[in-house]
Parts: sequence; C-alpha cells; structure tokens
Amino acid sequence: MEESNNTLLGAGKLSVLALLTALLSCFGLPILRAVSEKIGIGENVGFWTTGVLALALIIFLMPKKGMWQYGWCRSLNKGNWKFLIPILLMGVFNIPYLFWTSGFNSVFVALFTAGFVGFAEELAFRGYLYRALEIKLGEGKAILISAVVFGLFHLINLTHSPVQAVLLQVLYAFCIGMVFAVVRAKTKSLFWPIIAHAALNFVYELTIDELSVFWLDTIFTVYCVALAVIYWICYVKDKKREKGSEVCA
Repeated sequence: MEESNNTLLGAGKLSVLALLTALLSCFGLPILRAVSEKIGIGENVGFWTTGVLALALIIFLMPKKGMWQYGWCRSLNKGNWKFLIPILLMGVFNIPYLFWTSGFNSVFVALFTAGFVGFAEELAFRGYLYRALEIKLGEGKAILISAVVFGLFHLINLTHSPVQAVLLQVLYAFCIGMVFAVVRAKTKSLFWPIIAHAALNFVYELTIDELSVFWLDTIFTVYCVALAVIYWICYVKDKKREKGSEVCA
C-alpha cells in the first residue's frame, strides 16, 4: 500500500468505471450468450465462453495500480468476526426456493454465475463508486449514497418482474448495499462483501425458475432493514469512539 496518490484515479473516472462494471455485471452474460447462440455455439460451451469473456472484460477495465484503494486487498478486520456472521447468513432466506423450483442448474454454473455477479457488483458499487464518493464526500456519505444507487440500480428488473416485487427488491438491495458498505469501510476490503453477495445469489442461481414469493421476500426485507439499522448505529458509535480517542490523544 505504498503507492503514491498520483497513481490513483479521480472520482469522475471511478464513476465511469463503476457504471461500466455494473452494466457488464447485469448485461454482460445475457448479451454475450445471445451472440454465442446466434453464431451457433453449443449452450454449455457458449455459457463458459461468454462467462470467461465477460469476466475478462471486467478484469481488463481494472486499474493497473492502486487497486487496494478500491477494496482489492486483504481484509484488515482485527479479529472481530461476529459482525460478519449476519451477512453470511443472508443466503439462508433463498433455501425455500430449492423446494419450489421445477428443476436445477448445474452447481458449477450456479457457482460461476453467483461468483461473477458478486464480484462484479461489489467491485462496481463498493469498490469504484464507494471510493469515488469517499474522495468527494467522505466515508459516511459514501456508505449511504452508494447504497441508494445500488438499490435504484435494481429498478432495471422492471423489464421482466412485477412492480411490487421490484420495489421490494430495491428496498432490500439498498439495505444490503448499506451493510456491505459498512463492512467495506470497517475492513477496507471487498473480500467479505463479495463472499456474502455470492453466497446470497448461489442458492437462487441453482434454480431454473425465476421465483419470487412475496411473503418470503418481505421477511428477507425486514431482516435486511434490521441489519442496516444495526450496522449503521454500530458504525456511527465506532466513529464517535475514534474521534473521542483522537481528542484524548
């Protein structure tokens, strides 16, 4: 972490990177898969070819220097692992879908898709966008605004999902974004947000149906809202404690 600040990108370029990476996370696999089908590549070969290509594009866009500033580094958490458990348990809420689906995808396909989306979205929102906002507005506002943008980003699902389900998704995505951003601020790393995001998506990606059960989504939303409130209160308390220590010093 000894690189000088002149190797780092400004807020404007980081915002563009965030947008490009977010769009790739959302449209990269479907668009490339459609192209592969057009040119006659088999479904299985097409999936892995397009998946690797989409991932390669995101990696290609990554800055060659200073990636630690965007969370691409080892977690700096100093032994307090309790606050990570609630985010790793988020995926439990998707388990009921395993009993309602009409079939299953390959475990490897689900792992790759969940990992791809988890990596790409965290890099976009808690990596580039969070850092851009932190540069301009400070850490606290970066947490809140990046969470709002992450939530609103899910309005894109209005193209294929009911309005009621999407609005609920926007709410819990905002809460998840807030929790993950607090973890990002606390650990200075994207490692745990990526793991938790991928775990959350994995069970859902195993199912071949795009299931959405309103009462289950509502329970999950309540859980996410509670987590967001608790994590934010803990974050504010930690900041006040840090300021108090600085004054005493």
